[in-house]
Amino acid sequence: MASIRKWGNGYQVRYRDPNGKQRAKTFDKKRDADTFMVTTEVDNRTDAWVAPEGGRILLRDWAKDWEATLVGVRSTTRERDLSMLRNHVLPRFGDLPLARVEHLDVVRWVADLSKHLAPSSVHKCHQILAKLLDAAVNARKIRINAARGVRLPQVIREEQRFLEPVQVSAIADAIDQRYRHAVLLMAWCGLRIGEVGGLRWDDVDMRARCLTVERTVVEVAGGIDFHEPKTRSGRRRVPLPKIVVEALLAAPKDSIYVVPAPGGGPLRVRAWVSRIWNPAREAAGLDGLTPHHLRHTAVALWIAAGATPNEIAARAGHANVNVVLNVYGHLYESDRDALTDALDRMARTTVDAATPIAARRGRSTGR
Repeated sequence: MASIRKWGNGYQVRYRDPNGKQRAKTFDKKRDADTFMVTTEVDNRTDAWVAPEGGRILLRDWAKDWEATLVGVRSTTRERDLSMLRNHVLPRFGDLPLARVEHLDVVRWVADLSKHLAPSSVHKCHQILAKLLDAAVNARKIRINAARGVRLPQVIREEQRFLEPVQVSAIADAIDQRYRHAVLLMAWCGLRIGEVGGLRWDDVDMRARCLTVERTVVEVAGGIDFHEPKTRSGRRRVPLPKIVVEALLAAPKDSIYVVPAPGGGPLRVRAWVSRIWNPAREAAGLDGLTPHHLRHTAVALWIAAGATPNEIAARAGHANVNVVLNVYGHLYESDRDALTDALDRMARTTVDAATPIAARRGRSTGR
């Protein structure tokens, strides 16, 4: 229980925090001391109490403690989040005490970010700040998270780029022929470039005409790392069309990796894109094309071949069909007319079969 006592020319409230630590606070007026005592007792009962000194911690100092809690996340995710923290969050809020970060400050910050960052990047920067402040709330350093309830810019999904088969052949012919099979693995099998780089010959079963996606190659702080797929569905068996099998049979076998770096060893994706991919796309007249566009191309080809959303989700490694329908649903629109025509044919067949029966009933009743 909290208590009040006369203290010099004022009044002191003595109380215990939720951890049992004895605390005290002095006021000039008794009514202020009374209000504080009642509020503190209510906060203790409702788990709303926060440490008075907690809000005085600078956000950059709190960020160091928060950074230490980033365990169990992919190294690429950690690197991205810390980069956004250093480049966008700390320059604006780092020297402010936690309790001094106000909602309006965050609103203005988001507006400023939106002037030079893509909406998706603004969302990610805001997410980092919100996580920092959520952790402070949970640690009873501050009472509320000022980043919550901020209106963020709308992320508009851009139309994905797809290639026609003849264009796939064009870039496959234009690229350094040591990497022709890499193009076809992405364009016909839907592999991501990181999955292509992580593929080993032990993962390929030529006899069964399939491969298993076990890992993806990533670059972190200038080094190479291998990660398991993000989800269980990302680890998958992918059937190989004949054109891909033929390209794999013709590919060099001087490395354990199906698509090694030019000098051997695991693929460094950024360097490969710069030195191998970009010249090939320019030679093929496909400016702006990225390796990920070939993954979108694969899905478009599967849909054109009659694949269902479930089949596509399984081949692409998506956890459910919602991703397929949200991103590629418009490609199924051409199937809607076919479905409608099929329903019309069924309806006509039903009507035609029922007409003689209706006619006989009419004669029997004299109509």
